[in-house]
Amino acid sequence: MNASTVTCCFVASAFSVALSLSGCANLTVTKVSADNDATTKGVRYYLPKPYLQVTPQPDGTISVDVIFLPDKQREYAIDTSSHFSSYTFQIARDEKGLLTSLEYKASTTAVGQQLASSGGAYAAQSYNIKAAGLVAVQAQVNSAQTSLDTARTSEASAEAALASDQAHGASAATITSDYAAVAQAKAKVQVAEQALQRAQTASQAVSTSVAASTPTTTTAPTMGNAFGQQTWNPPTIYNLPDKYPPVLFAINDSGSAVSLTAITSEIPETTMASVEELQKDVDAAAQRTFETTTTAIGPPTVFPSQQDVPVSSKQAVFYFDRPVNSPLTIGSIVVTDATPQVATSVTPKSAADGKSVSVDVTGLSPGKYIVVLKFSFKADSSGHVMAGTQQAKFTVTP
Repeated sequence: MNASTVTCCFVASAFSVALSLSGCANLTVTKVSADNDATTKGVRYYLPKPYLQVTPQPDGTISVDVIFLPDKQREYAIDTSSHFSSYTFQIARDEKGLLTSLEYKASTTAVGQQLASSGGAYAAQSYNIKAAGLVAVQAQVNSAQTSLDTARTSEASAEAALASDQAHGASAATITSDYAAVAQAKAKVQVAEQALQRAQTASQAVSTSVAASTPTTTTAPTMGNAFGQQTWNPPTIYNLPDKYPPVLFAINDSGSAVSLTAITSEIPETTMASVEELQKDVDAAAQRTFETTTTAIGPPTVFPSQQDVPVSSKQAVFYFDRPVNSPLTIGSIVVTDATPQVATSVTPKSAADGKSVSVDVTGLSPGKYIVVLKFSFKADSSGHVMAGTQQAKFTVTP
C-alpha cells in the first residue's frame, strides 16, 4: 500500500432536507517512489536505517557505534486537506531528515459537531472505534518492529565480535563466549520476529464513546505547546590519531541474512587510501584519507591522565591523541606526587611511531608519581615544529 489516509468526517441528513452536509479533515501519508516523486505533495521525511560507525582510536584500537541515518529507499510524504472543517498541523524533523514529532488536530465545530448533535452521533462513534483500533494495532506493530530492529542490531554486533576474535586468535574461552552471545542474539531475533507477526495479525479490542451535544465553540483548534524553536544537536567532532577518518557500514537486512556494506563518498580534501599503507585484506575503496591535518586545538594531549600500575606489570604506558616527534625532548622526567616533588632516575621513553610513551616502574617504590613529558610536534601540514609539555599521574601498587 503506497498511501494511507486518516479521514475525520461527520455526515447527517434530515428527512425534510434533500441536502447532505459534511465536514472532513484528511491526513495522508504516501510512500514516495520514482513514479510519483514529482507529483506527491506534503512534507517529506525518511525512515531510519541502522549503520555501524567504526572510528580509529589513538591507541590503535577502534570504537564501534550504532547510529541511525535516513534510508533514502524509504521516503514518505505527509499531506493534509480540509472540507468544511479546520485543523492544525505541526511536524518536526531532525537535521538528518528523520521525523521526530508530529501534531495533528482536526476540528469540525462549525459544521461537523452541529450535524453530529442532530443525527450523526452513530457515524462519529463508528469512526472513533475504527480509528482507535487502527491506532492500537499500529502502535503494537511499531513497538514490535522496534524490538526486532534492536535484536537484529545486537545479532550483527555479536557476529562482528566473534569474527574479530577469530581473526585475531582470541582464547578458546573468549571464542566460546562469543558463540554463546551470537546464539542468544539469534534467539532474541526469532522471538522478536514472532512477536511482530502476532502484532501484524492479531486484532485489537478497543472501546470508545461519543456524546452528541450542542457545540460550545466554533473556533479552530489551538496549537499545542510541545513544538518550539527547532533545535539540532551539535555535530560530533573527532580528534583523529592520524589521517584516517571513521568508516561507515550500512546494516542490510534481507530477512534471511544480515550483511555490512561500506559507505563511501567524495569528502572534500580527501583521497582514496593506497593498498600499501593499509593493513592486509583491507579494501582500499572503503577508506578515504585526509590530505592535510591541523593543530588548531593545541598540542597533542596524553591519556590516561591517571592510572594504577602494579609493579608486576613493569611498565606504565601512556598514549598521545596524535603522534609526537620521537624521541622525547630532554627534560622529560618522573617525579613524586608530593610537596616538594623529588625527581627519580627513571626516564620516560617514547615509541618509535610517537604514539605512546612508557615508564619503567620496576625501580620505583610503591606510591604516587607524576610523569612530565616534553616533546615536539608538527604544527601544520608544511612541517613546522613546535614544542609541547604534558603531564600524567600514576600510582605504583605492590
